[in-house]
Amino acid sequence: MERMWDSIKRSLQDGAAIAFDKAEGLTQVGRARLDIAAAKTRLSRLKTELGDTVFRRLEAGDGAVISDDGRIRELCDLIREASQTLDAAEDEFEQVRRDLQAGNDDTAGSHDEPEAGP
Repeated sequence: MERMWDSIKRSLQDGAAIAFDKAEGLTQVGRARLDIAAAKTRLSRLKTELGDTVFRRLEAGDGAVISDDGRIRELCDLIREASQTLDAAEDEFEQVRRDLQAGNDDTAGSHDEPEAGP
C-alpha cells in the first residue's frame, strides 16, 4: 500500500514539474511575442515620423536638401537600429519556440518509458 502511495506521490510531483516547465516556456514565448510587438510598434512610429518630416520638408520646398537634414538622418539611423532589434526579437522568439518544442518532444517521449519494477 505504501508503495502505491509513493508511486502516486512521485507521479504528482513529476506532473507538477512538467506543468511548471511548460508554464515557464509559455511565459518565455509570450515575452518574446511582446518584444516583437514593441519592436514593430517602435519601427512603425519611427517610419511615420520620418514620412511626416520628409513630407513637411517637401511641402515647404526644401526637398532638394532632405538628405542633408540632421533629423532625417537621425531617424534613418533609428529605423535601422529598430529593424535590427526587431530581427533579434524574432530570432529570439524562434529560438524559444524551438526550445519549447524540443522540451515537448522530450516530455512526450518520457511518458512512453516503463517504470522499473519492484
